[in-house]
Amino acid sequence: MKKYAFLASAAIATIISSSAMAEGIGTKNLPTQGDVKITGVVDSVKSEDGFVLKDSQGKVGVDIESNQSTVLKKGDKVTVSGTVDKSVMGTDINASKVDVAKPLSQGIGDVVAGLPGVSTAGVVAFNIGDLPDVDDAKVKVTGTVTDVDNEKEFTLEDDTGTVSVDITSAERAALTEGAEVTVIGTIDKGLIGKNIDAEKVLIVSDANAKAR
Repeated sequence: MKKYAFLASAAIATIISSSAMAEGIGTKNLPTQGDVKITGVVDSVKSEDGFVLKDSQGKVGVDIESNQSTVLKKGDKVTVSGTVDKSVMGTDINASKVDVAKPLSQGIGDVVAGLPGVSTAGVVAFNIGDLPDVDDAKVKVTGTVTDVDNEKEFTLEDDTGTVSVDITSAERAALTEGAEVTVIGTIDKGLIGKNIDAEKVLIVSDANAKAR
């Protein structure tokens, strides 16, 4: 009886140890299956729901399986939680969650400053219905995502109207309808109306987070 108790304890210890290891692994020592948590930087963005993660050991593909709203660009530091998917084509991670380390808190108010690579000089916050009718005017708008065309184009809505947003930076966005975002960019006056050419998209709150 003591022998079986010892074996059971050993098995439990192994499981606990494996779980702990799964949170401190790298791209070269991924387990063959099970849950993992890995930190690295975005090496390249393949699509709105797929990217390549790089760490000191190498690279691994990541597929975002959840409906999480995520904005990524090359060089972003991320922590990926998910499961390992090993096949004859190679090893990927099916991500249930991607945490992006941003230089600015995503829970922002009306004050925006110090965004690397984005000039905030002259940026003014507007309601969508009050956006200036001037090409290249710098604006900042917060609203709700109501429609997503692809990783570079979506529609934003607030109480005063709607506007189309085109992401012109290197970022690609996996956005869910209902997510609240802040867009920083410039006005693009087209023949059929005004758009915003976005230099930066910040997720204020995700639709799934609100539902929970």
